Amino acid sequence: MNDYSNALLKLERIKQNKGQKEVCYGICVPSYLSKIERNHVVPDPTILKQLFERLGIKFHCEEDFIHTNQESINQFYDQLNYGLKRTAFNQLNSMDSELTFSPLAIDWLLIQFIESNMESTTVPSEQLKECIHLMNDQQKAYYSMFLPLEKGREDKILKEYHQAFNTLYTSYSLINLMLGYWLNGQYDKVHEYSDKCIALALEEGNTHNLAQCYGLIGDVYACLNIEDLMLPYYKRTIHLLQNTYWNDQLGGIYYNIGATYLSNKKYDLALEYFDMVDWTDSFLLNHKKALTRIRSGNALGAEKYIEQMKLWVQKQEQPDAFQVEKLMLEETIFECETDFLGNPKFIVLLEELMDCLKKHRHNGYILFYQDILKEAYCEQRQYKKALELYE
Repeated sequence: MNDYSNALLKLERIKQNKGQKEVCYGICVPSYLSKIERNHVVPDPTILKQLFERLGIKFHCEEDFIHTNQESINQFYDQLNYGLKRTAFNQLNSMDSELTFSPLAIDWLLIQFIESNMESTTVPSEQLKECIHLMNDQQKAYYSMFLPLEKGREDKILKEYHQAFNTLYTSYSLINLMLGYWLNGQYDKVHEYSDKCIALALEEGNTHNLAQCYGLIGDVYACLNIEDLMLPYYKRTIHLLQNTYWNDQLGGIYYNIGATYLSNKKYDLALEYFDMVDWTDSFLLNHKKALTRIRSGNALGAEKYIEQMKLWVQKQEQPDAFQVEKLMLEETIFECETDFLGNPKFIVLLEELMDCLKKHRHNGYILFYQDILKEAYCEQRQYKKALELYE
């Protein structure tokens, strides 16, 4: 458990520009300090503590400290696996400086990485990357689970997700793998693992992950616009989550059902579900509400939603990072025009949007726009391109 503490000692010594003799004088011989820093020995905690003190750092290796914080670490992972409020993180965070210089340093770095990923996709810090070879199998598994599914590295990252599941063998790690396949457009793989995921969640008594599994299967059918197969799985998800701590997750389900009805030209039903989504200032929700009104023949009713989309784009501090949203806005405005399908500029815009989606979004976005692009190709007699989309 002290391996990273040894490496941390070396990093701090070098940072302070101190030699080995200066740091270890009166504590141990330089050759022993060298072995500690190279992880060739596991030093007595008392010696390690004295060496850190020589650097002006208090090293926390007291038995009570380790026991109390190890319990909080275990509680954090339990809360993570069962979709509960991660109150243990707040407890650990209050001990940030102490945990940073303790035998639990790797655990704390890893938990900080996981917590940041729960809020938004982030890459691991260089400090955490340097610890990979020092991690145990469980730590490596959790590290792998939260690696972002970067474009161009999907196969490598999916292998990492798979190995994490093989190590942890939990419904949470399997959902992570299934979600990776879903984001990568490998819907058959989601189905391949669905029965096992349901069985694991039931065995664990894990209501949240059971709902997540049903929701992922529903997501597959939603992307494919197969409402008859989508609805039973989404209804199971709704029944499991409603009137619970996770009730706020239902907005995504209602949104996907509405988007499927929109694609299938059932506009009244689409609006019914979009109105059930409580997403304040959401670009995507305003986008779908605008398109529903436009395609149902009420372009005037779409204006307020288009204005909300424009405001959203204008508010972004890094507008270049939201090229997808800009193109989606332009496409929505185009659909307000009469005979837009026959306008060559509409195809140019849609092709640019599709290229952008392939680089920056999951397959569901691409499938959403395929039908309108097919219609435009056929309207402008570009039948070969339309056939390629059908294939």
